[in-house]
Amino acid sequence: MAQAAESDLCELITARRAELDLQVEKLSQRLQEVREEVEELAVSERVARRLAEYVRVPAPSALTYLHVKVVGQAPSPVRRAEEPQHSM
Repeated sequence: MAQAAESDLCELITARRAELDLQVEKLSQRLQEVREEVEELAVSERVARRLAEYVRVPAPSALTYLHVKVVGQAPSPVRRAEEPQHSM
């Protein structure tokens, strides 16, 4: 009878160990996911900081580039559409 109780106790311990091992695996995976998200947020913060610095510091714009490209060429006038005449 003592052997049966010991056997039952060993089974309970083994079952509990299996449950805890499963929890360890799940928590390890979750921890890895959280660490990856923290790293992504760190990258996002760096990008946001750089964008903020870029906005504060005037950089050559596309318009400046276009202006440089057309230097020496006669500007082409922009024609406005004729306004319709209202008859009363």
